[in-house]
Amino acid sequence: MHSRLVHPSIVFRALRAVVLTRQDLLAHGMSPRGIAAAMHRGDLIRARVGHYVLPGTHEGIVRATRVGGLAAAVTVTSAAGLWVPPGAGTHVWLAANASRLRDARRMRVRAHAPWGGRFQAHWGRLDGPLQPWTGCVPLEDALRQVVEREPRRFAVAILDSALAVGLVRPVDLARIRTRLSPDIRSVIDAADGSAGAGTESIVRQVLRDAGFDPEPQFEVPGVGFVDFRLGSRVLIEVDSQQWHGTAEQQARDYERDLELIARRYIVIRINYHQALYGHRELIAAVVAALATARGYEPAPHQLH
Repeated sequence: MHSRLVHPSIVFRALRAVVLTRQDLLAHGMSPRGIAAAMHRGDLIRARVGHYVLPGTHEGIVRATRVGGLAAAVTVTSAAGLWVPPGAGTHVWLAANASRLRDARRMRVRAHAPWGGRFQAHWGRLDGPLQPWTGCVPLEDALRQVVEREPRRFAVAILDSALAVGLVRPVDLARIRTRLSPDIRSVIDAADGSAGAGTESIVRQVLRDAGFDPEPQFEVPGVGFVDFRLGSRVLIEVDSQQWHGTAEQQARDYERDLELIARRYIVIRINYHQALYGHRELIAAVVAALATARGYEPAPHQLH
């Protein structure tokens, strides 16, 4: 086959790559003219001089490549489809000898390091093998970076997400745990993969920290699974932005709530923002609901 006819997606697929160099493309059948034509058609994107990605590549990987490094921490876990905390930004791992860094948004402009705002640089040693064609640091390194950099509840939520989808196993987290400083190893211990979404993981942690023992994914026959049960009659449902945002989904939620209330359950339903930030209000509602379920009103000091 003539080199000018080789489509870049064929090369990327054959090499199982996300980022390839110009030399990679030339070595696997593309010509200089073919590369230029693919870029003109929009079939190939130059992320950095001599480095290319396909259209649709995760924006965080593109930005990390543009800077001159590899996607790291929450940028890697986001690209893997895991839960993304608010304001995650772009995390870039840079080799100790990294030079000629570029701005992540404009390829030809030098970067100012360290970046402020939404860009965070990682310079530490990696434990896994370096595989630049993936555009990312190894997943276990990314998860370690998440634990080291993110707030505890966000880090646990990401680990829960990774366990829930089978991207990592408990044995993998145990290995990551040995690479962490002792003061943050408890983050690994708090992850169990029982949460169906990041916000559920955060709510579970908030409830446990407050001394409650929530039962996740409790099944009500004829209704389905609810996110948490406390005691025998208090149920908590956590609405994520992804799964509860449409009118049809909300209508189904209301129908479920009516059925649960008809069965004498007390339903506490919270939204995405409340799950992330309304923890005091959530605990007050739980205390009151449990008190109601037991047949008495809570003392005033229990609500604060």
